[in-house]
Amino acid sequence: MDSLWIPVIASVVIAWLVLIYVLKRKKILEKYHMSLSGPVLLFHTEKGRKTIEKIAKKKIWKGFGNFSVVLCVTVMIFMILILCWSASIATKIPAKMAPSPRMLIGLPVINPIIPLWYGLLGLIVAMVVHEFSHGILASFAKVKIKSLGVLFLILPLGAFVEPDEEELKKAKKIKRSRVYAAGPAMNLVVALICAMIFSWSFMGSVTPLDDGILVTGVEEDSPAEEIVSPGALITSFNGTEIENIDDFQNVIGLTKANQTVNLTFYYNKKLVNNTVKLANRYDYTGKEKDNGTGYFGIRGDDVNVLPNVLTRPLSNAKSPKEAIGNFIYYIALPLPGIGLSPFHSPITDVYTIHGFWSFLPADAFWILANIFYWVFWINLMLGLTNALPAVPLDGGYIFKDGADSFFGKFIKDAKKRERCVNALCYTVALFILFLILWQIIGPRLSLIGL
Repeated sequence: MDSLWIPVIASVVIAWLVLIYVLKRKKILEKYHMSLSGPVLLFHTEKGRKTIEKIAKKKIWKGFGNFSVVLCVTVMIFMILILCWSASIATKIPAKMAPSPRMLIGLPVINPIIPLWYGLLGLIVAMVVHEFSHGILASFAKVKIKSLGVLFLILPLGAFVEPDEEELKKAKKIKRSRVYAAGPAMNLVVALICAMIFSWSFMGSVTPLDDGILVTGVEEDSPAEEIVSPGALITSFNGTEIENIDDFQNVIGLTKANQTVNLTFYYNKKLVNNTVKLANRYDYTGKEKDNGTGYFGIRGDDVNVLPNVLTRPLSNAKSPKEAIGNFIYYIALPLPGIGLSPFHSPITDVYTIHGFWSFLPADAFWILANIFYWVFWINLMLGLTNALPAVPLDGGYIFKDGADSFFGKFIKDAKKRERCVNALCYTVALFILFLILWQIIGPRLSLIGL
């Protein structure tokens, strides 16, 4: 983040905290049907409650609720396995590549990979569908909706639906589980719909200007830094035509340190021919086997990754392993190692638009594509996170009810069963928290000699 923005953001945050403090001290919140949840301001209203109750009368919600429970339990197991696997390899990740603590916060700008406006729009959509799904299933279960409203944390964050907690506690466990599962399940459904639109409609409408590799990053103080920038499309290197990343790696592997090579690339839709003196790869990797080998200093990927991998990441795969790799690549587009999303110029300049969306100006096309991708991404992350078996997440309450039903087969005393269930839930929640934090701590152990 640009350091000039730090005092601005700090001033805005301080002003917000002062504002909500004054509102609470002057007792203005109650007067205008507002309340606080930490630094988040909630504006309550009863408008829309009848609409939710009307929608909830449809019998389809029972089937959706059952589907939601099955989906959430499946995702819960999947996420635990993923977290365990990630934790098992955490110490093998170099410290410089370890995720920062900011990556755990799903808010735009604070999390460095989430852009402000796309991230904010995605967060609003995700929270609205999440909360209203809870509300509809609560109403279907005959649980009273106390209020609806809007969340503010300086900017609008989304909407909420507040069911009567006492009535929800008294409801049957299966009905309660449907209510809890509906939110993350609907997030995952919205994510799937947006992913299909993004892939089939938008990414299916782009074609690269030429074969080659798209530069997504440039190593600092490398030979490439003075020659190319992210968004360049390299089509030829040292007299060899480059069609994909494998071609480039093979060619660069045959070069020598201090060798001067020629390269051809597109940048800002212009074809450029240039020469560059390569460095010694050993100076950057420290590996003796690289000593004397040429080094250019770029990160990149096949330019065809958008029309090929992103259009049909699963059906275009030639094996289950490749399908998994494509899926991981699909959701990892914003990460620093890839850095393709949000799509922007000059990266977008190496693609042309055809088909249905060709009537749109290129800038408008890519804005729409970014919107659908980030609504997908935020909904996916919110859905997956909320399915974790840790209270106060939705998955935590589902897990708690499931544990209570399980212990109920062996422990008839209600108070004793409650203590056992609470102990298990706290243990699992702490274990989940450890798995998440270990991904930040594990790679950094090498910095203290462990």
